[in-house]
Amino acid sequence: MIHVLESRLRQLRRWFSRSEWSLRLLRVPKLEDDNKRGLVLIQIDGLARAQLERALKRGRMPFLNKLLKREGYHLHDVYSGIPSTTAAAQAELFYGVKGAIPAFAYRERDSGRYVKLILPECASRIESDLGKLGAGLCEGGSSHSNMYSGGAAESHFCASGLSPAVIWKNANFLAMLAVLLWNFASILRLIGLLLVEMVVAVYDAVRGSISRHEVRQELLFIFSRVLVVVGLRELIAVQASMDVTRGLPFVHVNFVGYDEQSHRRGPGSKFAHFSLLGIDNCIMRIWAAAHRSYRRDYDVWIYSDHGQESAIPYEKENHRPVEDAISQVLAAPVASPTAVRRAPRMVQSEHYAGSKAEGYLLRRSGTKVTAEAPVQPGSPIVIAVGPFGHLYLPEKLADGKRAGLARRLVTEANIPMVLYPDGPGRAFAVTPEGQFELPRDAARALGPMHAFAEECGRDLVASCHHPHAGDFLIAGWRPRGKPITFVWENGAHGGPGYEETHAFGLFPANAPLPRQGNYLRYHQIREAALHVRGMPSTLRPYLRRSVGERSLRVMTYNVHGCSGMDGKVSAARIARVIAQYEPDIVALQECYGSRRGDQARAIAAELKEAYHYPEDLTVLQDDFGNAILSVPKLSLVKSAKLPTLPGREIEIRGAMWAKGAFAGGDLHFLNTHLGLYSLERQRQADALMGPEWLDSETCGTPAILCGDFNAFPTSSVYRTFTGRMHEAQENAEGHKPRNTFFGRHPVFRIDHIFCSAEFKTVKVEVPHTHLTRLASDHLPIVAEVRLRIEKKIGSDTGTAELKPITS
Repeated sequence: MIHVLESRLRQLRRWFSRSEWSLRLLRVPKLEDDNKRGLVLIQIDGLARAQLERALKRGRMPFLNKLLKREGYHLHDVYSGIPSTTAAAQAELFYGVKGAIPAFAYRERDSGRYVKLILPECASRIESDLGKLGAGLCEGGSSHSNMYSGGAAESHFCASGLSPAVIWKNANFLAMLAVLLWNFASILRLIGLLLVEMVVAVYDAVRGSISRHEVRQELLFIFSRVLVVVGLRELIAVQASMDVTRGLPFVHVNFVGYDEQSHRRGPGSKFAHFSLLGIDNCIMRIWAAAHRSYRRDYDVWIYSDHGQESAIPYEKENHRPVEDAISQVLAAPVASPTAVRRAPRMVQSEHYAGSKAEGYLLRRSGTKVTAEAPVQPGSPIVIAVGPFGHLYLPEKLADGKRAGLARRLVTEANIPMVLYPDGPGRAFAVTPEGQFELPRDAARALGPMHAFAEECGRDLVASCHHPHAGDFLIAGWRPRGKPITFVWENGAHGGPGYEETHAFGLFPANAPLPRQGNYLRYHQIREAALHVRGMPSTLRPYLRRSVGERSLRVMTYNVHGCSGMDGKVSAARIARVIAQYEPDIVALQECYGSRRGDQARAIAAELKEAYHYPEDLTVLQDDFGNAILSVPKLSLVKSAKLPTLPGREIEIRGAMWAKGAFAGGDLHFLNTHLGLYSLERQRQADALMGPEWLDSETCGTPAILCGDFNAFPTSSVYRTFTGRMHEAQENAEGHKPRNTFFGRHPVFRIDHIFCSAEFKTVKVEVPHTHLTRLASDHLPIVAEVRLRIEKKIGSDTGTAELKPITS
């Protein structure tokens, strides 16, 4: 009854949903309800893991904290690659190509063109080349505020094709007016946020001007801050929520506000971290919309593309631009086609030399920037946007002269690190501490605290050998002291620094990520995402948590016929719950057979296909709605109905008993679902503890009895079992027993795992996540149990000699 009521309330809520009505009024096509998996990837641009952990600790991202503490998400290290930029990370994520570009800005060797990734024609040309290598990850989905579209069917505010959303073209004026009125509360909220952000931005601009920054640029930054930090962020959140409501198979969202603020004021600044509050709220709304979607079962993954280093501008430390310093070393004029000439007091950052708001700001300031800027023939060329750049010489130097020039660039021009190629698979890095061969000496060159030194060294070698790389690469990274950036900014990325290469990933436990290694790369996330989408993937089956010699992880779960609290029947959703906790043996109740689609086998098939459970996964089921799924090999010993009351045989209850090898002996595993009447349950409990089941000559120990007993801990039925066995929730040290039934706010504890005396309960969990609250009217119980004693001689009888385990 309660399940039906909640299902009706959810349907009513869907009917009044603003997203649903907006889609109807705008005549946006919706996909059919196919119950397939969908995937939402949310990128927080420029947020290093260290800064994320700081924000979580200070309460700046409360929803992400909730995902970690309550929703079963795990925090992973992610290596950004070199260059540590959005353009390179998304090329690897969307198309699987590592090191697709040598830097954020560079010169094409063959054509002589100058590439700057923020310019639409440059990003579009690179994506066109990437697309020839294979389908993009976003194919058939939507892409919001990214460097590339990723092959998306719908692309909004992406650098490779900047254009407004096209969904309005099919709507008439009255429909748009209706949408605005329907979302009036959200519009008021947006206006309020814009006003608050405007006040903060003006205050920030005044502080910047007092700090001797150029007033004109500070005033221009107010527009950038309000537009990008609030306006674009809120628009993207609304669009993404509509996309999941429609049932698009894939949605990728990039929030750039933190990255913009970090470039301006530094990655650890209060203003940058203040922007994370708004991003966290948008993620919460998209996550909620995804999990309310009736058309798909969505996974939501959150990650960053790179971090940022708190940096000092080269010009501030050396009192001249890097182009002038290199020109003096070369004793020749140096051209810098992408440089924006500025007075020393102007604060220039990627907001003016490479940001998402660059085009507008440069046009307003009267600066002309083009990918085809003229350069005098025969001149050395320096292209350095951020802390990583290239020096192109008009003629190749002999091998012996390259080392000398690199040393002079370090000692005379005060460039912290200069790199150059030297034979296949090898390069040299020159720093004030000496010359290092890469990748062999990467840890010495990059510093002892670098989390990815070995792979970063290999990537630096690949960058030096990139077809469009300069003769020398210049980097502002230095392990001792504050890093250098070659433009005016307080936060920088692109080079091999500790934080700029140390991104993060926030994934649910059932995400099919590789288990080998201590960190992830974007091509691995891509393969996992392709696997979730059901697209061709090179993802190899990862190794599940191995079954212990004397330990087992057991789950009991009443799946309610795979019918969730939203009224949707989904075996795949039940499989997601199971996979998230990786049990060795699962006892299922209300899991129906052929008359309702053979749900146990459907769940097992989903576990094997989507979550890499073994192909020989044991599937046992009876005629009473009980089933057992087991990784260890089990065989069915008995399946029979339990006694009932005369005249009340409408709903027959049963039990099943399976046996398998375990710890040198036999494990006896029983699964049951008792009746609704107290006297009936008592008879059934007595039968289970009697000579036909647990007290039979063939049922030895150790033994585990799981199920939905419809019995409270204070009942005589419960005491019947605990007279000879212990209950996992009561036996687990430091665990407070939790209720398992019913719905969103469970108030009864009627599901139990009973273990014989040979077992000790190591850990118990009653997952109370959004997914478990939605998938069934019961919550599962997951118990990790370990043998206290082992059999001296394997036996099926209860009289085997036992000895304690000392280790």
